[in-house]
Amino acid sequence: MNNDSRHKARGVGGVLFFCICLVAFGPMHTMDDLHKTWSELKPGTFPVVRQLVIIDTIVALIVMIYGMVIGILILKGSPRGRRLAQQYLVVRILVRLGIGAIPLIWAYREFGGRGAQIMSTKTMPQMLLEITVCLLWLAYFVCSRRVREAYSTP
Repeated sequence: MNNDSRHKARGVGGVLFFCICLVAFGPMHTMDDLHKTWSELKPGTFPVVRQLVIIDTIVALIVMIYGMVIGILILKGSPRGRRLAQQYLVVRILVRLGIGAIPLIWAYREFGGRGAQIMSTKTMPQMLLEITVCLLWLAYFVCSRRVREAYSTP
């Protein structure tokens, strides 16, 4: 065994786990979140809240399908896998920031600072967790020698 092959990273376990999350666990989590959100809506809910939930549902489904497509492309061995994963993670962070800001803006406009504060205590923990997880995965895809070697061109 020559020196180059010994130092080459073997396998891409983190990438495989990332793909499994995109294709299986992520969609299950998204569907569970959507189910919980819709089951918590009461008949007397503000119409605008129902509209916000509809927008959130549509965006969540689009991001979920996009993630599944990216996961399948990576699993199929796309040479662009590293770049696709990085792109997906950046898009997901930006979408989450945008979707997270909409209810806060609405609450601030309708109920003032106190309304926005109450809304943020409900939405911020989940949003920060999702962004943190995306940033950790992004750091993995940017900094990992194993990923860099797996997707380097010969």
